[in-house]
Amino acid sequence: DLLMLQLELRMDTIKAAAKMAHGAKVPVMLNPAPAAVLDDDLLSCIAYASPNEHEAALLSGLPLKADAHGVDPKDLDAVVQNLRAKGIGKLMITLGSNGAILCDGEHKIQVPCVHMPNVKDPTAAGDSFVAAFCTGVAGGLSEEEALCMAAYTAAITVCGMGAMPSLPTMEQVLALMKERGELELAEQIKKRGLFQSPPVFCYPSIETYFFCSTAGFASFFGTKSFRIPCLNSALISSSVTSSPT
Repeated sequence: DLLMLQLELRMDTIKAAAKMAHGAKVPVMLNPAPAAVLDDDLLSCIAYASPNEHEAALLSGLPLKADAHGVDPKDLDAVVQNLRAKGIGKLMITLGSNGAILCDGEHKIQVPCVHMPNVKDPTAAGDSFVAAFCTGVAGGLSEEEALCMAAYTAAITVCGMGAMPSLPTMEQVLALMKERGELELAEQIKKRGLFQSPPVFCYPSIETYFFCSTAGFASFFGTKSFRIPCLNSALISSSVTSSPT
């Protein structure tokens, strides 16, 4: 199981859902966008946080310099240590054309950007990246494999216009992997059951909870066969007046 959150929901809903999942030992992924300062009580419930470099700097209150060659390693170490001290399990920082990096304070996994010849619109690239990573991890891929799948997913996303129309299907992701020589990972995705026709990304044994208000997460891979079980708002807090979508 996996709970995904982002900051377009009400803060009391976010906190209540994160605490509920954390208490049930369900890992929580927080995409801290739109960027905001968050309290340590919420951050202590987060297994994965997926900021970009600007959001990571805001969350930590520390500078995180980045250039065409990537982030400053000393800045990165300081930011990771700061956020780990607040309770976040692992930090997944998206770096645009520099790819992404996953850190837990001791180990780092970095994947390069999958460059495409016809980039049109970065809208929803981050959403599709995070959703692909979570789908991979919940489906049994290693974190490195899930990061790689996420990079290919975001690469296709930036080649389309707009949020919803640009989201790829799993067939498109696998086709690009094979084109770029990632044959072993493509086969591993098939073995893990992440590829079906029609694609279904939620199974009786793997319940990935998409708990967010933007269509980007819920429509990952452009399929309407996504089953999205939502927690009833009454179970979270009697003060929450709107159910999550």
